[in-house]
Amino acid sequence: MPHVLSQLLYCARWIGTLLVLAVHSTALINFRGIIEAEQPAAMKAWRFVVSFDLGHHGIVGFFVMSGFLVGGSTLAHLRENKPFLLDYFIHRFARIYLVLIPAILITIILDGVGRTLFAGVGVYEAPFQQKHYNPLLILTDFLNLQGIVATHYGNNGPLWSVAYEFWYYMLFPLLLLPLSSGYSPRAGKLAAAAAAVVIIGVTLAQQWFIVGFILWGLGAAAAVPKRPLVRSAGLALLINIVTVISLRLTINGALPLDYPLIQYASDLVSALAFANLILTLRFSTGVTWRPLVPRIHKQLADFSFTVYAIHNPSLLFLRAAATWLFGDVWLHHPATPEQWWALAVSMTIVLIVAFVLSRFTEAKTGAARRKLHQFVSRFERSPTAARVTPAQRSALGADTREPHLNA
Repeated sequence: MPHVLSQLLYCARWIGTLLVLAVHSTALINFRGIIEAEQPAAMKAWRFVVSFDLGHHGIVGFFVMSGFLVGGSTLAHLRENKPFLLDYFIHRFARIYLVLIPAILITIILDGVGRTLFAGVGVYEAPFQQKHYNPLLILTDFLNLQGIVATHYGNNGPLWSVAYEFWYYMLFPLLLLPLSSGYSPRAGKLAAAAAAVVIIGVTLAQQWFIVGFILWGLGAAAAVPKRPLVRSAGLALLINIVTVISLRLTINGALPLDYPLIQYASDLVSALAFANLILTLRFSTGVTWRPLVPRIHKQLADFSFTVYAIHNPSLLFLRAAATWLFGDVWLHHPATPEQWWALAVSMTIVLIVAFVLSRFTEAKTGAARRKLHQFVSRFERSPTAARVTPAQRSALGADTREPHLNA
């Protein structure tokens, strides 16, 4: 992978995660009652950039990056005609669950403490929230079924995208297994048929599941062509930026909610533009974009998954604490300095907590994979069976090349 592409993916990961964090933090600011013409330029810019509409394009970008890195490497292993599923699933499980399990525990703790200490402040009492405190939802979250067959537990709604990513990981290689001669034709057909049944069944209940899978697949497809569609890296970047801004200006507000097909088309166009940029940069070995050179992009990206996984219950807890301390009056005045300070402080606290937590989660992904391999190897029937080499195992999903998940 050219250095410029790997750096772009690092940068896109942490910026996309920061955007999602900022979108949900902005609930602390009351923009109602402010006449549009009287808003300062900085406030208008904030509301344009830090918006649900643009944040959704960040989620689309996560799916495309994941498809390119994980799906693209899967396509390569299919062509090698060697058994690879065991190592592949170990990599995927370690990557997801090393962050998901602590995120579920943090949600249980923060929501439990918040509902007890800050009862009555109006943060945890909304009627729609009560259905999210069924203890059985903890199990469905653990099984990555949130947003698929059940709702999420507590205030961690963003985990829906983690569940989607997880099942794309599981289903993609099974769906294409007939292309690999590393497994018997019968096993390949059965695996593909089972994957297809699951995809159809989930799509009947959740239409965006198949839409997200297509976006993820576009990322995987970007790893296949032998030449780019657009040779100029600068032009490909410009196309991506113009596409996202144009969609932000035209597909917003209630329009995508009232007409889901328009939202699906918008997601597809956004994914195509980003996949095209990735494809172009695959062949841009001599390109160097100076803003992408600093190592800070990788350092920030390395704990972006943890930020995403814990940010929502953390923000709700901080909002409840602030309301308990200052009263709910402070939230009713339009965009006060106190609200902006609360936003900045809340985001900073979440980032610090996520960084510390990531030292025990994301940073340990490699060690967790090795331990899982050691555990599973005890149950292998034949020590002489075909095995994936360490180099191939690393290519199945090195930490430095994986995006989150998943917005």
